[in-house]
Amino acid sequence: MDEIRFFMEESMVAVEPTASIREAAQKMRHHSISSILIGESGNYTGILTDTDLTRKFAAKILDPDHTLVSMIANNPIITLDADRPMEEAYECMRNKNIRHLGVKEKDEMVGILSIKD
Repeated sequence: MDEIRFFMEESMVAVEPTASIREAAQKMRHHSISSILIGESGNYTGILTDTDLTRKFAAKILDPDHTLVSMIANNPIITLDADRPMEEAYECMRNKNIRHLGVKEKDEMVGILSIKD
């Protein structure tokens, strides 16, 4: 069985909880990523995804410069250990109706797994 670690994205990009939606979206576009972590290395409090931007933000009339990422991000980040099988990751995503998982190793975030992976 294939482990999550072989499919996850190891480069993790983050913004502070006080960053604006515009800042986060620009950073996501710059790095060509579909999700961005909220917080600092080792202390991530949430995750903002492209789906969040379209469903939660775009559906409402909010100012992208004055709406904080912490207002629409998913908290807490749902995580699985890196050594878990991919089948478990897909089942977790399906059951929780999410498209991104945090991947941990020894209680430390080491990557992000997307349904696209």
